[in-house]
Amino acid sequence: GHIAPQADRDLFLSDLSLMLTEQDAHFELIGTGLAVYENFVFGARIGTVTNAPANVACGVTYRWIDDRNFDLVYVDTGGGFGMTQTRDGDLMRNVYDLDAMVDTEQQVNYLLIIAQDDRVTLYINGALVTQETVLPGSGRVGIGLLNYEAVRTDCFWTNIWVWPLE
Repeated sequence: GHIAPQADRDLFLSDLSLMLTEQDAHFELIGTGLAVYENFVFGARIGTVTNAPANVACGVTYRWIDDRNFDLVYVDTGGGFGMTQTRDGDLMRNVYDLDAMVDTEQQVNYLLIIAQDDRVTLYINGALVTQETVLPGSGRVGIGLLNYEAVRTDCFWTNIWVWPLE
């Protein structure tokens, strides 16, 4: 009742994956280059596999403009989640917290992001974990892997979809 979705979703992908071995972050945009979103609901199931006890993260980017201007949400293998917003290479918003809703045993989590003007709401596995006020904007969507250490990490995404709001 708080959001008004359009008649149909705009994007659906059944599965994607990324692998990384060095300490770095890697992002891939999804959908067409013309698919730019401002207000929308974005959902994805994320699975994480790593060969070391190191903490690593997998997530989704939303409102991606370029590598210096983007918004990101993620879950990590340590039981945490994060939400960041970068503008002109500067970190404008950086939220991180541990939450019992992050599945640390199976390492499979469902993220649902509602981006509406300057408000972003994040649900993990059906539970509201944070609502943040951010700089409003528009951009593309994608997937992301963040290695805090140089370890092999595989991220898997299934049932990825975007549903624009009216």
